[in-house]
Amino acid sequence: MKWFGESWGAPICRHVGHAATPVGSMCGHCDAPIREGDHGLLVPYVGHPGPPWVAYHLDCFLASVGITVPGDTVDEVFVRRRDAPREDPKT
Repeated sequence: MKWFGESWGAPICRHVGHAATPVGSMCGHCDAPIREGDHGLLVPYVGHPGPPWVAYHLDCFLASVGITVPGDTVDEVFVRRRDAPREDPKT
């Protein structure tokens, strides 16, 4: 596992490798693209041809394992990311 973006102060940011932000990769939870300025995790994945990792926005990864900030539900995190205005990652 690696993290990307700016540190959010968690121990993972001190003890696990940092990676470049995978701009344009689709989040493994919400299917929205990772954008410049996002932060999150790259999680190892084995199962089909393609990249050996899956990118997640930090809030999406936490929601995928049942952790949300007070006032949010897992579904609210998904809907917020899914419905956010999207820019073409190629531009």
